[in-house]
Amino acid sequence: MRLALPLSALALLALSACDPLSDAGGSPSAGETSGTERTLSLAVTSVTLTSPPANASVHGTVTLQARAEGPIQNIEFFRGTPPGTYLGRATLLDGVGTYSWNTDGLPRGAIDVFAKAWDAPAGQPANEWRSASVRLNLVSGTGWSPLSVMSVADPMNHGAVGNGTTDDLAALTATVNALPASGGIVYLPPGKSFRKTNLLTVTKNHVKFWAPNRQADINATVNGTRRRQSILCRGNTGCGFFGLKFRSDATERFDALEDNQISIDHASDVEVVGVEVTNSAATGLFFYGSQRHHVEGNYIHHTWADHIHHTQGATQSWVWDNFLFNEAPGTNELPHRGDDGIACVTYGVTSPRCGSMEWWNNAMLGSDWGRGYAVIGGDDIDIHHNWAIGVAGAGVIVASEGGYNSSSSQNITVRGNWITRGAHTIGHPGILVSGGNPAAEPLTHLRLNDNVSANNVSGQNYRAEGAYTDVVNTGLSQDVNALPSPLPTTASVRLRDTSILKTRDVSFVASASQRGLYRIHVRRNPSGTGFQQRFEYVVKGTAADMQSFLSARQAAGDTVVGSRLVGTSTYAVLLSPTPLTVPSTLSGVSFRALRAGDNDGSLRWLWALL
Repeated sequence: MRLALPLSALALLALSACDPLSDAGGSPSAGETSGTERTLSLAVTSVTLTSPPANASVHGTVTLQARAEGPIQNIEFFRGTPPGTYLGRATLLDGVGTYSWNTDGLPRGAIDVFAKAWDAPAGQPANEWRSASVRLNLVSGTGWSPLSVMSVADPMNHGAVGNGTTDDLAALTATVNALPASGGIVYLPPGKSFRKTNLLTVTKNHVKFWAPNRQADINATVNGTRRRQSILCRGNTGCGFFGLKFRSDATERFDALEDNQISIDHASDVEVVGVEVTNSAATGLFFYGSQRHHVEGNYIHHTWADHIHHTQGATQSWVWDNFLFNEAPGTNELPHRGDDGIACVTYGVTSPRCGSMEWWNNAMLGSDWGRGYAVIGGDDIDIHHNWAIGVAGAGVIVASEGGYNSSSSQNITVRGNWITRGAHTIGHPGILVSGGNPAAEPLTHLRLNDNVSANNVSGQNYRAEGAYTDVVNTGLSQDVNALPSPLPTTASVRLRDTSILKTRDVSFVASASQRGLYRIHVRRNPSGTGFQQRFEYVVKGTAADMQSFLSARQAAGDTVVGSRLVGTSTYAVLLSPTPLTVPSTLSGVSFRALRAGDNDGSLRWLWALL
């Protein structure tokens, strides 16, 4: 058994540390201890603390991360001198255990932290254990500076009432207009409900609507009238929604662009994070001819149409960690409420197809109509590790449909998904490949790998029909016992934390400080007055160049969240209260590179830190 323990800092911290240890033989080295072997002999070579550097200064919430090799299922974390004060336990995922440790209230100064790995599950007799320790310095730094790179506008300062009954549309419009041409934040203060009775159209670039963790909502009153509900981002770049709650009085399904809660019309670089949509006359999120969307950690439910819909050539969309749910408003009679969960649809066989997408780690928790994950005319889409539970039709469908004259699809991957209890209203299997439009080309280059489709109401778990070529389905399990347990429910819903606004839109800083800048963070000043900022850099380079850079930045008071050697490059995450000039010897790590590394496993640790 071999244990490697990188300790990394996250969120408000200023970074944990590590102390490299080595052992040429089988006995524990300095900083490493072992338990008594009883019946099982394991090859133990060393305990290695790999990242970040020793004696780092930390504060706030620190992420402790341990890597282990061997028959290990749990890692426990402690502080102080062994046996120490127990902090918590982490289950290993891909050999890594992570635990968030809140250091608030502890005395400032040096403190030892150690991790202990066992060869048995919790509560079972252990044959052997190993531990590794590191010394950290608890400090009182904040790691933040007063917000200077972005403007903030509050609707309450532009005529809004925020009582949920007065029409605040004019005030919301005035708030957007009050931001400079470079954009900024529309901040919705706690406890306010902003009613609007018509469209709010945003054409200004880089406008971010922010209501931390649903502390405020926007309430659309349509009163049975079409084309009134949406916040519509049109022809701009950098439109964003963070933490808002959207409500509506819709009582029937509408179908225009303006009838969705959030509509993105030929815009780019869109972020929708930690948002709740409860009721919509049409879809929750609608992407129309737009590109580069980040849709992360939302809860979209009780819509009258799809939850998340792409069409008209919308491309480059990353959709992850979302919860989707719909149900009939009391009966199972028409009209049905809701439709597809996440969809890419191309109407017309010669129309530009939507595509270049990744949908993963989403949970469709039930629907009264529609399918779960639907590609009805799309290219180059990776659909993986999603749940589809109790969906009216197929949990996953790739199809062309004659009724809508929809286009064909190619290069679609469906892997590692879990589908069950589906097809309760529509006669589909759990997974359906259907080339049903005779005017469209055959579906082609489809790869379905290692999915579980079981216990569907129709009695069918997979079917391919119509016009298709080069469709390969391998590793399909139809055993309900192959589903992970427990199944997610509405009680499992967790939205992305938006107490800190984290935007990938780095246009607010000078170009000289954009190398490696991954996100800008903004939060309310804990004092209650004003806002604060910090800057998240993700960089890579040679070990020597990275060590020089990180040492200099730590000496300046910045926070190294984590670093690790991968192949010939060292990767690191750094938090700074001010924008930095990253040396040319280092390069930034793009979102696409992070996704590729998460998928192949090489940067999964780094993706988890972010």
